[in-house]
Amino acid sequence: MKIPRLRLPFGGKDKQFFTVIDLGSSSVKVGIYKRATEITAQKLIGMGNQGQGATSMYGGYIRDLDSVIDMVEIALEEASLQAGVTPRSAIIGLSGGALFSEGFRVRTNRTNPDEPIREDEFSLVADHIEDQTIKRSVEKLTEQYGAAVKRVETSFTQYKVDGARVETPMGITGTQLEVSVLHYFAEESHIHLINSLANQVGVEVVSLVDTAVQTAVTLSKDKKQCVLIDAGGSVTSVVVISDGKVERVLPIFMGGDDYVWALEKGMNVNREMAISLMHGYTQGNLDDERARNVRRSFEDMSDWMVEAISVCVSSMGLTHIPPSLYLTGDLRYVRELSKALSAYPWVGMPFSGDVIIETLPSKTPSLDALSLLSPFVL
Repeated sequence: MKIPRLRLPFGGKDKQFFTVIDLGSSSVKVGIYKRATEITAQKLIGMGNQGQGATSMYGGYIRDLDSVIDMVEIALEEASLQAGVTPRSAIIGLSGGALFSEGFRVRTNRTNPDEPIREDEFSLVADHIEDQTIKRSVEKLTEQYGAAVKRVETSFTQYKVDGARVETPMGITGTQLEVSVLHYFAEESHIHLINSLANQVGVEVVSLVDTAVQTAVTLSKDKKQCVLIDAGGSVTSVVVISDGKVERVLPIFMGGDDYVWALEKGMNVNREMAISLMHGYTQGNLDDERARNVRRSFEDMSDWMVEAISVCVSSMGLTHIPPSLYLTGDLRYVRELSKALSAYPWVGMPFSGDVIIETLPSKTPSLDALSLLSPFVL
């Protein structure tokens, strides 16, 4: 996996198909996409989904590499059979705190505001941003986590010219250029594991990002500011974005596995049966008695989960929190969690309005969010 330069908004190589791999602690999702053309939109043409073993991954970290390789290969084969192609270029997403992200907002006053912004000028701006932010991020993260980290990805999340949000600054005139930039870092040992995984399954990693953060960044294109709650298998990530800048990312070490555990204990069943009950309940396929028992377990666990989310948000130390909370991940179909989030008082927290809870409607929100990196990395 190559350590990237900053992603410049000039387009990339023409690769018609590419692969997206969402590595979660509870499941591996693989999507094969056909890139957009001048007349057609980008399209998901094949998808594979394979459950992970209970101990294969935790919080985005690979614990059993051989097991994860097996699951990725199965999901990749399923997606390839549907798509009819097996692209080598792959965007990989991890969640749960395995990657460290640092967001910045950098403003530059232009010397020739009447001239349109061109590639050579923006390249100089990108170098300036790199000089300002990379070293500072590495020093901060190394001190904070006590381990050497390397940058694995960088992307620009928003552009403004003279305060106006633009899709791209190319060809636009103005006095001040503002760029929101997001860096991803990983420990060297984890980079080695991801490279080993990629080599074994036959893909080339063109981008490695945090799935929850990338989903939040994608959401912020329309919503501008939001809080994303990505409830994964072992870890729930809470991401706060304000005006294109990633303000905070914090993990909560609770997730779908805790709901499974609650069913194991509450209904005296093994893990496999608990997972089956969970799926049956969210799909409305259980009889009344079993549905009531599952509901009680989910209501109790959701109360604990929302308390943990509340503590997490409070600990961020923000003076302004967007009131729009979006739920995604493994638990987005658990109605009890959405209800508990909506009913929670959120007293004393600096939300900038009445809290609104929504669930991301897409069937494949994480894959779709990761796929939107393709114009910049392919």
